[in-house]
Amino acid sequence: MKVFGTGSNTRDYVYVGDVARAFYLASGDKGGGMRFNIDKGAETSDRDLHSLVAEAAGATGDPEFGPARLGDLERSSLSSTRDREVLGWEPQVTLKEGIAKTVEYFRTVK
Repeated sequence: MKVFGTGSNTRDYVYVGDVARAFYLASGDKGGGMRFNIDKGAETSDRDLHSLVAEAAGATGDPEFGPARLGDLERSSLSSTRDREVLGWEPQVTLKEGIAKTVEYFRTVK
């Protein structure tokens, strides 16, 4: 897996099943047409993401580092306070579990 930059950039990753559940809740009466930031409230660095994916895939070794890409954000994090207060939504799948599920899915499709 290639990591662009130093690996210190961060994102807030959410498992797609959790996002779908949040969309479902937001589209109901509780959502009331409001906008929501669907996130876990925890940043993960590109380097840590690589480690989690490698572990789930059974791969070893360090990532291949490439130059930082123009336009890449150094940090991306949102506040999910409204998700929790209005929708009662909390993510159910940890990042590690979500990556394991995703790796398993791609192993089974051709």
